[in-house]
Amino acid sequence: MIDIRLIREEHEKIKEVLKKRYMEELLPLVDEIKSLDEKWRSLLKELNALRAERNRLSKEIGKYLKEEPGRAEELKKRAAEVSKRVEELEEEE
Repeated sequence: MIDIRLIREEHEKIKEVLKKRYMEELLPLVDEIKSLDEKWRSLLKELNALRAERNRLSKEIGKYLKEEPGRAEELKKRAAEVSKRVEELEEEE
C-alpha cells in the first residue's frame, strides 16, 4: 500500500515506477487518487471553517437573546443555513 503523502508529493515518481514495471494501466488511478485527495482536503477545510462559524454563531445567539432578540433571530437563520451546508458537505465527504 502506498502512503497518501507519497502520492501527494511524488505522484510523478510513482508514475515513472509504474511505467518501468509495465503497469501503465494503473497510471490513471494515480491521477484519480491525487484528485480525490485534493477534493477531500478542500471539503474538510470548508467543513472545519463552517463548524467554527456555527460554534461562533451559537455563542452569539445566546448573548443576543437577552439584549437584542431581533439580532438573535437573524443569527439563528444564519446558523440554520450553516448547519444545512455542513450536513451537505459531510454527506459528500
